[in-house]
Amino acid sequence: MIEYNTLHEPSEALLLHHYNPLFWIAVGVAELLLFGAVLPLLLYYCIYYRDGFAWDATNTYTTMFNVHPLTMVLGLIILYSQGVLIYRILPLPKRMVKIAHAVIHVGVLICTIVGFVSVIKFHNINDINHLFSLHSWVGVITGPLFVLQLVVGLVTYLNPTMPLYSRSLIMPFHRYGGIAIFTLSVISCISGLQEKIFYGLGKHSCKKYLIDPTTNQTQCQVPWSYFDKPPEAVVMNCLGIAICLAAGLVVFIATRTEWQRKNATEGETVKLLGAN
Repeated sequence: MIEYNTLHEPSEALLLHHYNPLFWIAVGVAELLLFGAVLPLLLYYCIYYRDGFAWDATNTYTTMFNVHPLTMVLGLIILYSQGVLIYRILPLPKRMVKIAHAVIHVGVLICTIVGFVSVIKFHNINDINHLFSLHSWVGVITGPLFVLQLVVGLVTYLNPTMPLYSRSLIMPFHRYGGIAIFTLSVISCISGLQEKIFYGLGKHSCKKYLIDPTTNQTQCQVPWSYFDKPPEAVVMNCLGIAICLAAGLVVFIATRTEWQRKNATEGETVKLLGAN
């Protein structure tokens, strides 16, 4: 057990969990999953199987829709995770971390708005009904809850006139709300991936090709079925698993009380348990 006096070493006392190797292993694996698995798999799926990205409705059938999964996963999974982890990682004064936390979540909001607009535009152009699936219902609940969480957080914790008592009263609900909304985001993303693959496989998903003797062009004779475990479905399944594993680690890191920032007052002695 090591004792630190916050009067002399405030930065050390606020982030004592930085001395715990398990903390850095958890953070490293989570970030590796997010940036080494989730993002690459999503980009590979959208570009290789679904022709990439476009905002122009006159382009191919899926390119405009692809903006939706990209921005939603980028915002509500990857950026949201950074907003959660930043409180555990950055060795900066708490107010600076609050500002960084808020900026990241404003980025999440922008991604979410772009994602909603792209899918609504895609549905309108292709005459597809809105809000017919479980995925869309969960998504339309998650979006407004996130906006409410963001507004309450900005008003409460970046407003210098807000009484300390009010901040302390709201904090448990703010923390729980953040984890709950993140969980809803994961559910929405996983259900969206499953829904997309059920609706049909994209290009490169042909099991057997046939050459037309008259035109000498290659045509798909036997398309892959989802039940045949086609490569595209395997990519989507791996993406879903990577999202679940990364999200689980983020929640694990965020909910461990010994890894939280210590609100140590001046002169207070803070003890680091288990340190050598």
